[in-house]
Amino acid sequence: MNWETVGIFAEVVAAAAVVVTLAYLAVQLRLAREAAQVQSTLSIIEIFSHWRAHLIQNPSLATLVEKANRGEELSGAEYIQVSTLMDDLFIATGLAHAGSVKSDALYETSANVEYLMVIFDQNPGLVHHWARYRGFLEIASPDFVRAVDLRLKERGSGDPA
Repeated sequence: MNWETVGIFAEVVAAAAVVVTLAYLAVQLRLAREAAQVQSTLSIIEIFSHWRAHLIQNPSLATLVEKANRGEELSGAEYIQVSTLMDDLFIATGLAHAGSVKSDALYETSANVEYLMVIFDQNPGLVHHWARYRGFLEIASPDFVRAVDLRLKERGSGDPA
């Protein structure tokens, strides 16, 4: 066996090692992406559980949301309570959406957007808070804002902008 044959053999082995390494990395990236998607979903569930816990633990706040849903006028203090509750929700959902895995084909209609739409469907008196807060969220997560705006428009909730 001459040195030229040994060199060719070494190149073939090195090329095979590169291919195996790339395949391994591709599998690891896929697994990491799937793990991130699961974590993102769990974060979304936690966000909404926390938000709903505010209403369960504070019956007076739930009464204010009910009052807003009936279209009744809120006092200044009541408005601050409800708007702060909505601010917490918008911040949490917008930032969770911004941190989601963006390679997902369903990113534009993520669970963040869907859960927010469920809350808006159940509490139509809270939708107007979105218009007040969307400008801030547009800085952190413009695609989230576009997705929510689109869903609100599709549902006939008016032009949120």
